[in-house]
This record gives sequence, structure tokens and C-alpha cells, in this order.
Amino acid sequence: MSGMELATPRLKSIQRVALALLVISGVVNYIDRATLAVANPLIREELGLSIAEMGYLLSAFLWAYAFSQLPTGAMVDRLGPRLLLTMGLSLWSLAQLLGGLVQNFTQFFGARVLLGLGEAPQFPTGARVVRDWFNQRDRGLATGVFNCASSLGTAIAVPLLTYLMLSFGWRAMFVIMGIAGLIVAAFWYLLYRNPGEIDLTAPENAYRTQGDPPGQRTKVTFGEWKLLFRFRTTWGMIFGYFGCIYLTWIYTAWLPGYLEIERHMSVKYTGWLRPFRSPAESSAACSAATSPTSWCAVASSR
Repeated sequence: MSGMELATPRLKSIQRVALALLVISGVVNYIDRATLAVANPLIREELGLSIAEMGYLLSAFLWAYAFSQLPTGAMVDRLGPRLLLTMGLSLWSLAQLLGGLVQNFTQFFGARVLLGLGEAPQFPTGARVVRDWFNQRDRGLATGVFNCASSLGTAIAVPLLTYLMLSFGWRAMFVIMGIAGLIVAAFWYLLYRNPGEIDLTAPENAYRTQGDPPGQRTKVTFGEWKLLFRFRTTWGMIFGYFGCIYLTWIYTAWLPGYLEIERHMSVKYTGWLRPFRSPAESSAACSAATSPTSWCAVASSR
């Protein structure tokens, strides 16, 4: 163990705060993705949207998110995690808030595009934070910690959003989540610091950089990027991740609406996967609901 640098108490404190904030922002990130899916029937009824138009709204987020990944990776190197994630959190939270104020399809489409653009920095920023503050041997665990936010956020999104929607309405649900994101953005900016913004000691810098290649980092060329696609491992990662995200998005985007419309679940119990035992019970619940919605009409007509 001789020659192995250890994190100082100050570094450990910085690491814990950074990971905690990344997990919190990542959870908010994934909850915000699910708002449209949870409120699907209510939004379609109030705004007069078709299922196809809802599909366009769901896809608008994905296209914006996907095409923002590479520019975001370059921006985190230029701006640093503190500023970039603050900007991303603020943008997607404002977009989420605007989602509660929209009056038509076009306005909602624009809000969803902004949501995708704003959410893109979340995980590239997390990777850079781990790179900046953790020794090479400690980065695997740190990456696992902040990456757990994707599963955690997906797990709690539907029950939490369902509760907010039924308690305050779907528009208030969007606004509440937008405000929550802005609060997290403020905490991130106030509490997190890039390494260059702190007067680190020589042992602290030695811990952060131990095992890294010596010298300055060089710019990656397009030819070097192309080399990655010559490896079977790269393609395995691409197809494996595609399958994982495809199933996750089916759950996040379409499952709540499907359970409510096709399987006669109430909005209240969709979040807990508790179906009504019969169409008659579903009809009774619609009659008792304080705000009957289009899914009630669909259920009672079957």
C-alpha cells in the first residue's frame, strides 16, 4: 500500500456533497421525464390531443436529449460541472414549469424540446465530477453511486407524480417539479466547486491525479473517435444500452396510460400497480372520483 495517496477529510467531504447532489439532481431528472406519461389521459382530454400527438410530445424530449449529448460533453470540459449543471438544471426545470402553463400542442412541444436540452448535461457532468474529485481506483464506486439515480428516479416517479397530480392537478404537478428542480440547481451552484476554484494542497492534488497519464490532455480527433467503432466491445455496449433504455422508456412513457385505458386501472392506483378486479369496480371508482377524466369514459365503454 506504500505510495498510495489517500483522500484527506476535506476531500472526503467534497466527495460526499458532490455525490449526494448528483443523486438528488439525477432523481429529479428522471422524475421530470415521467410527468407527461403519468398525466397522459388528463392532458389529452384538456388540450384535445390525440394519442399520436402525445407520441410526438414524448419523442420531442428524446430527440433533443440525444442530439445534445455530444455538445454537452464538450461543454463540460469548457465550462466545468458547476456552471454547466446549474444551467442544465435551471433550463429543464423552467421547461417543466412551463409544461404546467401550456395551452396547446405547439407550446407543449417547445417545452419538451427545452426539457431534453436541459437534461442532457446530467450524466456527462457526473462523469466529469468523478474524474475531477476521485482517485482512479475510487472512480468505479463513485460512478455507481451517482448512476443509481436513474433507477431510483424511475422507481419513485410514478407513485410520487400520481400523488401530486391527484392532490393538486396535473398542471400544478408540473409546476411543483419545476420549482423543486430550481431549488436543486441553487444548491448545486452554492455547494459544489470545481477543483480550480479551491486552494488544494499538494497531497490533495496528488490523490486526485494519481494514476492519470502525465502531461496535459490532448484534443480528441475525429479519426480517434472513429477507431472506437472498430471494437466489438463498443458495439456490444451500444446495443446493450439501447435495449436497456428502450425498456425503461416504454415503462416511463407509455405504461401508465396503457394501464389506465386498456387495463381499467384508476389513476390513483396506477402508481402502485393495483388493478381493479372488474370493469364494474372501475366504473364505481369513476363515479366516486372528484374529477372524472377521459380514462373513465374509456373504461366504462369497454
